[in-house]
Amino acid sequence: MIYLIQPPAYPKHIYHLLKENMEDLTIHQELQLIHQPPFISQENLNTYFIINDIERKDWLALATARLMRQNDPKSHIVLLTNEFDYTRFFRSHAAFLAIIDLNHPTEELKKLLTFLS
Repeated sequence: MIYLIQPPAYPKHIYHLLKENMEDLTIHQELQLIHQPPFISQENLNTYFIINDIERKDWLALATARLMRQNDPKSHIVLLTNEFDYTRFFRSHAAFLAIIDLNHPTEELKKLLTFLS
């Protein structure tokens, strides 16, 4: 299962971009758009795309990533961000598979989805 975790009332352009790339690459997994960490099934390998927008002060993306890593330790976690503080990301102990620029995600998302498929 692939999850996109983003703040409530956040634009859905990343969701549509992921969905479009998944269809182009014929990835036959379900994509779910959610606003809080899900209750997960650890039977399957899950992938989480978490949006970290610095304009959203009420959204705790790194805390969400840490929680996902604790609850689903074998999962892939990808951070989409417009803030590049790699020391902070490393210290979060979330072990991100990738960190992608939120402002220009198209090529990196396509490469990552190709890798995951």
